[in-house]
Amino acid sequence: MIDLSISLVTDPDEAGPLAAFFVRNVDKTYISHGEIMDGRALNEGEWSPEFASILEQEFREAIAGNQAASRQGLRLAAARIPGMAVAGVAMLELSQGGRDPYAVIHDLVVAHDMRGQGIGTRLLQWLEAFLKQDMRIDRVFLESGSQNHDAHMFFQRQGFRVCSVNMLKELA
Repeated sequence: MIDLSISLVTDPDEAGPLAAFFVRNVDKTYISHGEIMDGRALNEGEWSPEFASILEQEFREAIAGNQAASRQGLRLAAARIPGMAVAGVAMLELSQGGRDPYAVIHDLVVAHDMRGQGIGTRLLQWLEAFLKQDMRIDRVFLESGSQNHDAHMFFQRQGFRVCSVNMLKELA
């Protein structure tokens, strides 16, 4: 088993390098409605020219959330192999609004050359423990690009199920 350290990111100087890691390790199949709505992507098949800078800003916001005592907002976690660079990154959002608190996993990305070695599973398990034990959240949602079949299979193996379908129509 790979020696892996997973923790919330608290150093704002890591936002840029983590955003660069993210950009290097996703392709167009990653794009979902969330990427389009947040301006990361122009459409289902094209990243925004500003993708890296948008992501860095989102990561800065999540790092600020990690430093706050709030039970709402974005959080950013990183999985690291001692002596190596980052192996995975995940961003989630906590919501205390509504009847029951919940979380949304906005992103979970593992380095291309490290996939299939259990890093994504361990990162997801860490997130679930953080949500359950530290944040007292019992429900977590995520979305995935419609063509990101490997991710769909991964999340289904981890106990996620389809609970809705998002649709898009471009108005001319």
